Amino acid sequence: MPFQQVAHLFSNVVEVTEDYYPPACELRKITNDTIAACDALDGREDGVVSRTDLCKLHYNVTASVGTPYACAASTGSSGPMRKRQVGGGASPAVNGTVSAQAARIAQLIDRGLFDSQGRHAYVSYQLAAGYGDASTTYNSATGHYEASASGIGVQWVNYFLEKTASTSLSLENVTYDALRDWMSPDLADFRQAGDKVIHFHGELDNSVPTAPSVIYHDAVRRTMFPGASYNESVAQPSEFYRLFLVPGAGDCAVNSAQPNGPFPQNVLASVIDWVENGVNPERLNATVISDVATVADKEQRLCSFPLRPLWHGNATMECVYG
Repeated sequence: MPFQQVAHLFSNVVEVTEDYYPPACELRKITNDTIAACDALDGREDGVVSRTDLCKLHYNVTASVGTPYACAASTGSSGPMRKRQVGGGASPAVNGTVSAQAARIAQLIDRGLFDSQGRHAYVSYQLAAGYGDASTTYNSATGHYEASASGIGVQWVNYFLEKTASTSLSLENVTYDALRDWMSPDLADFRQAGDKVIHFHGELDNSVPTAPSVIYHDAVRRTMFPGASYNESVAQPSEFYRLFLVPGAGDCAVNSAQPNGPFPQNVLASVIDWVENGVNPERLNATVISDVATVADKEQRLCSFPLRPLWHGNATMECVYG
């Protein structure tokens, strides 16, 4: 799902492009002001922004400019907002007023990724979601904040696109067009190199939406095989790229609310077998691993998308279209 990984770099590229690196506290103030302003748009003040659509229509984050913010010193990163980031070291106590530069950073992130031709390449988060990917790192040697590139984005670009085993990535020369190109569904070079990818996604992922994986799979099909029929254009990518949706699974793990759902356990072995021995995984092995699972068949085989599971009598399963 390269567009999702690359999208985690977008906020930092905005900061580098604008040459402004706000402390997290400043962006958090903008988020809190947005929540306060948009909370009641659904007719109820409960601290929850239920009408993000109306918020986007009626609220402008520049309303925060000039308002004060203050945060205590931090010893490092923690919590889900930083789990996909690199960096996040200690930072001093900070206070000030929200700057016009910070508001512009927030506006550009909210607007989403546009390339140099004005084409919308990626939709960003909804207003009031926060700016976790824009988190910066405090450099104690210089006394300034710096961009802190997302770990998952860095890994994708380095390992899969640039073919380099590095955990760092300079964003100084990364443009919006470069981000667009890194998101491309054209995997021709990947295919020509003999590479294979097994792409699996929990169907009930509440952190990274499942739908973009399906959209990307379809984009690969339409981009690389535009003249083929639907069945042909689905079959051809399966020579090097397969998508598996994991029933009931959450974000990179079993969903505790649906413990009978399986989860893939030996994906790397399947990729190696595919590359080295030509064993194309038409089905992907998955195991029910929850201690409170009640199903008897703990070993299951997932369908390769767009085929979907159809059970007969709770006993046997086949993969079917639709």
